[in-house]
Amino acid sequence: MNLFGGCPRDSTITVNTEQLHYSELTLKGVFHSTPQYVRAALSLLANQTLPFELLINDQQPLQRLEQVFQDMKNRKTIKAAITPNLT
Repeated sequence: MNLFGGCPRDSTITVNTEQLHYSELTLKGVFHSTPQYVRAALSLLANQTLPFELLINDQQPLQRLEQVFQDMKNRKTIKAAITPNLT
């Protein structure tokens, strides 16, 4: 799981440490991307320098988020793009 989005200071979460340990999950926070990095990433995508289609193997609407997590847990999908407006 990758947490991002500018949470308010003093925000907290609770995790199941047994699942974190035995399922070998990774919980990672992401901070800061400068305009330089955003431009470089967009350039890589626009120029098709990287095979972007290989990075995400599923795309689902936000309404199916719970099923996506189950599919990831069952190793039916690896990386999924969640698109709020996808129907």
